[in-house]
Amino acid sequence: MRRTLHANNLKCDGCMACVLDKLGKIEGVSNVEVNMEKCQVIFDAVDDLARDSARAALDKMGYTEDEPTFVQTAKSYVSCMVGRTK
Repeated sequence: MRRTLHANNLKCDGCMACVLDKLGKIEGVSNVEVNMEKCQVIFDAVDDLARDSARAALDKMGYTEDEPTFVQTAKSYVSCMVGRTK
């Protein structure tokens, strides 16, 4: 099933590369796309567990659905820099 999650803090190609890499490794998640303008991550998930795993991965990288805290914003900058090295 096609899923769309809002992801705050998506800023650049580095962010996108990190999201594509991390979510692409989650079992049951495929066809990951990032819409930077709308701050959305779109993907296919075989079930709710796969969707929840994708959401948790985004949160861990600092790309949260909720208003980000200072710590989450800092995590997103680190994730962005990791994405830029790929």
